[in-house]
Amino acid sequence: MANPLRRVKYPKILLGVVFGVALVAGMIADTTFVDTTSATEIRGSDFDPEEYTAQAFPEIRDLIIEQAVPLSELAAAIANDPAAAGAEYGQDMGAGRFTYPVSVTGTVDEVDSDYIYLSVDELPDADVRMPIGSALSGNPVRDATGTIAFGDFPDQNAYQSVANYFRRIMLAEVIEVLDPPSLVGKTLEIYAGWVTGGPADTYLLMPVSIEVVS
Repeated sequence: MANPLRRVKYPKILLGVVFGVALVAGMIADTTFVDTTSATEIRGSDFDPEEYTAQAFPEIRDLIIEQAVPLSELAAAIANDPAAAGAEYGQDMGAGRFTYPVSVTGTVDEVDSDYIYLSVDELPDADVRMPIGSALSGNPVRDATGTIAFGDFPDQNAYQSVANYFRRIMLAEVIEVLDPPSLVGKTLEIYAGWVTGGPADTYLLMPVSIEVVS
């Protein structure tokens, strides 16, 4: 005689399989799959970082010039009390780091493919450089005035794109127009964004304005 338990077991398994397939099918039916483009459309964003930065850079440049603290004054304030200096002059980036709008006048000692090296009378022992290669960054310029915030943009990519396009403008409109190799021995007046976090007495200036004064 056939085992009656065996006749019951298979229908239960079959029922479970059918139920599982139906559940998965229902989940798929209720799920919307999107690619990157349609995801952007769902967020309702038509943000164009290139257009934005072309319009924003002149204003940010002017604000940095207006708000800039002389680098020697800032260096003394940071040496005395980094947190107080940050609160007075800079933008708090978290983890003890601050971004500042700064100004400095210095003489070009050397230019290579990566940096313009400067001597600053008020900071004789400092390493003051302007990146002109891969180390050039738009982040300190984006952040130095406190008028551009992460929450203003659709997402992290858009926020970072602003810095990237600022970098392009800085390179094309501020640095390359001066023909850096020709600057050796000349005195420059510089306005820039600068962020803390590097070695002591080292200043990597991300320029928004460079004027040859002599």
